[in-house]
Amino acid sequence: MLVSILTAAEGAGLANMAAGLVNRYLQDGQAPPVILYVDSDCSGAATKRLFQRWCDLHIRLDIWHFMRRLVSCCTTESHQLYRLFMSKLSACIFQWDSDDITALKAVLVQIGVSGLLEADVLGRLSREELTLHC
Repeated sequence: MLVSILTAAEGAGLANMAAGLVNRYLQDGQAPPVILYVDSDCSGAATKRLFQRWCDLHIRLDIWHFMRRLVSCCTTESHQLYRLFMSKLSACIFQWDSDDITALKAVLVQIGVSGLLEADVLGRLSREELTLHC
């Protein structure tokens, strides 16, 4: 299960939100999450306090903020190659699910497009089209 929570600000309201989440899991009889991805406080001190009733919770920096921190050590957003570097870094971290690509190739064969390799599918379809199916 994936739960995503966006807040407009940090502060006192987070304690109420965290308590509400913990209580919701308890009331529903669900096992608490074991990993929580955050955009800050990845050391987890303050976040760990908010979710102290979830004993086995591991707090990690989400991948987008990890990438931005990594890149900030070697370039800035205004650098002419920043977008290309981020794109290549993203390609090193993420990959399309091979089962989804195989299923997509099968559908393309059904509609008359045959003999495609995975690279052909990735090259023929836009990123937006791939995200709809993979």
